[in-house]
Amino acid sequence: PLTETLAAALLMLTPWRGDRILVDPFCGSGTFPIEAAMMAANMAPGMNRSFMAEAWSNLIAKKYWYEAVTEANDLLDDTVKTDIQGYDIDPAMVKAARENAKEAGVEHLMKEAKGRGADIVMFGHTHRPLIRREGNMYIINPGSLSYPRQEGRKPSYIVMETGFYEQPKFFLKFL
Repeated sequence: PLTETLAAALLMLTPWRGDRILVDPFCGSGTFPIEAAMMAANMAPGMNRSFMAEAWSNLIAKKYWYEAVTEANDLLDDTVKTDIQGYDIDPAMVKAARENAKEAGVEHLMKEAKGRGADIVMFGHTHRPLIRREGNMYIINPGSLSYPRQEGRKPSYIVMETGFYEQPKFFLKFL
C-alpha cells in the first residue's frame, strides 16, 4: 500500500495538472487517482479527517482550527472537470478503488446514484445546503451546522418527511 502523502508528493513531481489526463493502469486501491482528483479540486490534505491536535486547546485555540477549515472550504473547487482513470487486473481492487473514491468525496455522485437506481442522494462535504430534483431523483445536501459555506454562513440542516405511498418532502432549516 501507498500512503496518501507519498502519492500526492509523487504526483507533484510530475508534469501532471488537473487539466491533463491521468491514467493509472495499476491503480490498486486508487490512491493515485484519488489524490489527483483531490489536487485538481484544490482540496486541502486531510480535509475529510480529524486530527488529534484539534483537542490541544492549550496550544491552539479551536477558533484557529475553524478558521483553517473555513479557508480550506473556500478554496475548494467542487465543480472542477478532469479526466482521471484507474485500472487494475483485479476487479476486487477496482471495486475497492471506487469505494475509496466515494469516501474521499471525489466521485460524481449523480452518475453513481443513477447507475444504482437511487431515488434520493444525500451528500455533504460542500457545506452548502441544497434541495434539488432532477427527474425522479432528489439531490440533498443538508449544509453544515459547524462550517456553513453558503451566503450568510448560517448553520443549516434538512428535515425529510416520508410517507409509505407519498413523495418525500424536504425542509431546509437554519439555526
